[in-house]
Amino acid sequence: MRDIIQNQIKTKGDALPWGNAVKYSNLLLLHSIVGFKKLVHIKEPCFFDRGIVDVFGFARLISIPITLEMKIAAKKYCYNKRIFLFPFLGGDFYQ
Repeated sequence: MRDIIQNQIKTKGDALPWGNAVKYSNLLLLHSIVGFKKLVHIKEPCFFDRGIVDVFGFARLISIPITLEMKIAAKKYCYNKRIFLFPFLGGDFYQ
């Protein structure tokens, strides 16, 4: 997410959560797919900080439709049947 935002600011693009949020969500999906493909061949456990399902959450948060592309990607690029969820650490963690 930060990579996309930094690149968009640097290139004066509008695919930002506070700009063109639909375009941003498309880049977020693409970024997640690329990240998955880079590590899919690894036979040992690896962890993703963000993933394809985060695009669903972002779409719901900003009230944009969940596209067919998003649904297809979620089915095609399945991480694992077992996942770990960690609680939100909140703003105090970073201070």
